[in-house]
Amino acid sequence: MKTPLAALALLVGATSAFALNKGNAGPAEVTLKFNLPAPAPLSPEEELKTFKLPPGFRIELVASEPMIESPVAISFDDQGRMFVVEMRSYMRDLEGTTEKEPTSRVSLLTDTDGDGRMDKASAFLDNLVMPRGVMAVKGGAFIAEPPNLFFCRDTKGTGVADEKTLVASDFGTFGGQPEHMANTPTWAMDNRIYAANYGTSFKLTNGAWQKGPGLGRGQWGLTQDDAGRLFYNYNSDLLRADLLPAAAYARNPLLRDAIGINNKVIKDQSVYPSHPTPGVNRGYDAKTLRADGTLAAATSTCGAAIYRGDAFPAEFRGNAFIPEPSSNLVKRVTIAEKDGMLTGANAYEEKEFLTSTDERFRPVMMANGPDGALYVVDLYRGMLQHPAFLTHYLIANIKARHLELPVSGGRIWRIVRDDQPAPRATKIPSLAAERVKLLNHPNGWVRDTAQRLLVEAGDLKAAPALGALLADPKTPATTRLHALWSLDGLAAARPEDVRLALKDADAQVRAAAVRIAPAEMLAELCAIKDEPEILVLSHLAIRLSAANLPDADKALAELLAAHGDNALVREGALTGAARRLRRPHRRRRQGRTDRRHARHRGQPRRPHQPPRRHPPRSGPVHPRPEDEESRAAQDGLAERRTGRAREAQESRHRGERPQESRKRRRPPGLGRQARRPRPAQGGRAHQGTADALREGQGHLHQPLRGLPPAARLRPRRPRPSARRQRLGSRQAGRDRSHRPQWSRRPGQGRQPHLGPHDASDGHAERRRHRRRPHLCPPRVGA
Repeated sequence: MKTPLAALALLVGATSAFALNKGNAGPAEVTLKFNLPAPAPLSPEEELKTFKLPPGFRIELVASEPMIESPVAISFDDQGRMFVVEMRSYMRDLEGTTEKEPTSRVSLLTDTDGDGRMDKASAFLDNLVMPRGVMAVKGGAFIAEPPNLFFCRDTKGTGVADEKTLVASDFGTFGGQPEHMANTPTWAMDNRIYAANYGTSFKLTNGAWQKGPGLGRGQWGLTQDDAGRLFYNYNSDLLRADLLPAAAYARNPLLRDAIGINNKVIKDQSVYPSHPTPGVNRGYDAKTLRADGTLAAATSTCGAAIYRGDAFPAEFRGNAFIPEPSSNLVKRVTIAEKDGMLTGANAYEEKEFLTSTDERFRPVMMANGPDGALYVVDLYRGMLQHPAFLTHYLIANIKARHLELPVSGGRIWRIVRDDQPAPRATKIPSLAAERVKLLNHPNGWVRDTAQRLLVEAGDLKAAPALGALLADPKTPATTRLHALWSLDGLAAARPEDVRLALKDADAQVRAAAVRIAPAEMLAELCAIKDEPEILVLSHLAIRLSAANLPDADKALAELLAAHGDNALVREGALTGAARRLRRPHRRRRQGRTDRRHARHRGQPRRPHQPPRRHPPRSGPVHPRPEDEESRAAQDGLAERRTGRAREAQESRHRGERPQESRKRRRPPGLGRQARRPRPAQGGRAHQGTADALREGQGHLHQPLRGLPPAARLRPRRPRPSARRQRLGSRQAGRDRSHRPQWSRRPGQGRQPHLGPHDASDGHAERRRHRRRPHLCPPRVGA
């Protein structure tokens, strides 16, 4: 039975539209199936009435236009001030003609009276071109303006940056699709800064930003949970996570079908808007919209946040809040953990946490605040899709329903408890002792910021207090985890601290201890292979496989024998297997290389050295001539060759071309040649996998940027032809004590000439001219 809205659906006629990208444009003749009135733009007060939340919650306005415009990302500093990325040049018309104009900015908002609403704004960094992210750090902020990542700081207290330092110049590219570039720099618990869709991380070491392995996955937005695991998503995939550190997988890019990184947390991609949403990019597809006109599955997911605040009830801790701007909603996902694996589920039955009937409500990012509240960044506009992916259908919908304007809106909201007073933001003090105490705070944002400031300051006087927190079993597990990572960030984690953490009651603390344990504690790591938690065993397998030592290999074998049926443990062991799969390096014979270099320098060759192996199978052996006449003949031959080489070199210096040029051929397998990967077992499967990972194909979906290249396997030398085998046999016949170096076995061709010959023999002279340059001179008989 059709719904009333479906019954009212009518064909508005075949409408022609013109999309910029014909490959993503969909059908040229489109039909608008729902005759909905054009939505009018709403003020913040009017939009507030369109929101629907579960009982016990309310939403409050934090900032709006004209204070801000087109916000896409926010970040709080240690004093509760808010950095806001304003992408003011984004989609001001259907063609996106203003995207390269320097009209965007990063603003700094301040709540001067503490009521939760921002009342002061300054342009922290102006005249930007499509900025992508911001993160408060080290008294300033990281600001992403592809292809550059800058560190900017206000040293005069004016609210405007007066220092601008380039940190990276490969942070995306200039122009292009905004949501497919590096964005959202985030300080993680392991004291590294990661970014979505960017394969490099940064770590503050001795006041400088050191690069390391990064994430390389995700589309827009990045967040972490209380254990430091990173979460991200893709436009049609609600939530994914790295269960194990991505840096470990960087050691073995040949590892396929990994579930430890880029793990799909929730499989059901259904969304439930509170009103019809025909204005989606592929609304022409029958599977995109339900019969009532609502979007069936996520199509523009972005900017998720794991709630870690203290303003919501306890059951909301660790839940994921995921914006879906195309359907004007925010989804809540509960996450369960078992044996290191995470599983997500929709928190409500065919409902969502936050919905709006305002079609211009575009939530693009969620964030934890210093007050424990949950913040929503609202782009507030009708046009959301970038021109590169606009379909004919969506263009026709935008024009028919007058969604092109306005383009100067933008709001930031916060969600708080309805039955409690508005929370107040926590400001981080400047004293190290006070910051250490804040690691015990129930708000995850406060703990993260306190740890970051401790590591940035590098004050080793905080180490004893951090060690005391780690040793106190009465403190929460999250506090002990932050204390351990703070010690590691200060390079002050002593072996006794790590030993204490290895015996902690919480599995996450033990897993972190395995990660940061120094190399001299390898024997102690081998002794905990009977650990009951799979999560800890997975990290242990990563460490043992990286050690590449007999004791570690033995412990790893025992670990796999007991828990090899677990996928995370197996992957941990395989992260260090790439080095073991490489073919041993086969060094060239130094003598041959020296002779070749000496020839190019015009120097005589070294005297022939007897072989160290490969004795002849059969046949007479001609001893090296030791008489004066033979030595004189050899010396004369060397002099003639040296003279010819010197004469040719002088001719080249004079710009002349030698009169006689003889092209020398190298036998196969010698000299410099293009390296080809050696097929391993199963043909080129391993190399193909590495190429797929580098190109972003396969299970990982996104390129592993920043990871080291696949192991270069040594090329296999081609077998010599039958003719070259015969030539090698004749030369070997002249002196059975020498075998041609490009042939692994003596040739089985015609029997060599064994008669006497000398330097005046014409046949011998021709044979010398025919000789290949890598062979030694023939022996001259008496």
